Amino acid sequence: MLLVKPPYFVTHLEPVQVTAGDSASLQCQIAGTPEIIVSWYKGDTKSDNNMQTSFLNNVATLQILQTDKRLAGQYTCTATNATGTASSSAKLILTVGATSI
Repeated sequence: MLLVKPPYFVTHLEPVQVTAGDSASLQCQIAGTPEIIVSWYKGDTKSDNNMQTSFLNNVATLQILQTDKRLAGQYTCTATNATGTASSSAKLILTVGATSI
């Protein structure tokens, strides 16, 4: 018999601070069975085409190739399977000169 577990975060997202124009990466580790589907959101909006996402070996990654001020803010990783849903959130902070956004 298969053990069924709702998704849960082994490691949560943590805030990331980068200089505007640089790439940024948010990562977390998720476990649970059956198969987990991962979605990324900035605020209430699903991640867009300027971002690459992956879920390999239970590690969910959101990669932003080039950051700008419109990309600063709260990001959420949502993990869903047949038995439940879990979320983790963290801020992407951009530095422009001596100022953080």
